[in-house]
Amino acid sequence: MVDFRIVQLTDLHIGDEDEYPFGVNLRANLIHVMADVERMNPDLLVITGDFCLGDPKFENYLWIQQQLDRSGIPYEVIGGNHDDISQMTTGLIGEDLSTEEDEYYFSDLVHDYHILYLDSAKGRLSDVQLDWVRAEIINAKGHPLMVFIHHPPVTSGVPHMDRKYPLQNGHQLMEILRTHEGTVQVFSGHYHVDRCVVADNVVVHITPSLFMQLFPYTEGFSIDHYQVGYRVIDFTEKGVQHAVRYLPGNRF
Repeated sequence: MVDFRIVQLTDLHIGDEDEYPFGVNLRANLIHVMADVERMNPDLLVITGDFCLGDPKFENYLWIQQQLDRSGIPYEVIGGNHDDISQMTTGLIGEDLSTEEDEYYFSDLVHDYHILYLDSAKGRLSDVQLDWVRAEIINAKGHPLMVFIHHPPVTSGVPHMDRKYPLQNGHQLMEILRTHEGTVQVFSGHYHVDRCVVADNVVVHITPSLFMQLFPYTEGFSIDHYQVGYRVIDFTEKGVQHAVRYLPGNRF
């Protein structure tokens, strides 16, 4: 029996209404995915960044907010490297929640799991945010720990992304997460692949994009396919189970 269900979406990359990068209709992808997500009847949506294509635009956040609100499903958002935190929080939540470091991060307790929602929009976590994570690890004592973040905090065997677009201080974050007494489940995006990396007690799950997926076995940029994917995370009395659900993408 599922006690609580989270659906994770990531890397929407929504552009203007007439933008179709690589022939992909990104707005249609989100509309179709949201219709499928509603069938999953989740308790919470978590969208882990890169809402925008290229430079962030406030009007595109507003369009995304309309699609999310239409579903009636509660949601949490964190930023990716294609996001502006002030615009993102204002457009999606209705309030500028960016800190002095232009970050937005917070924690919650769900089904006894201590959950951290981290901000890697600048490609690194500020020292202030890292100190906050240290304090949250202490607060999480006695609870299983889960983390949502845009960038995977480890290299993941995807050469193009590992070399050009890694989390710059991922090693610092990993050192902090390793101090937790139990397993740490990390759910990320950014790499446009479905992948799992185990590093000591930290297990990093990379969720596919709503844009396109990369071919991970080459040094250069190469598109693998145009299916879109999202992750269903179920909390049960026996623990957490999760899987990626793929759907056909919309492309001309």
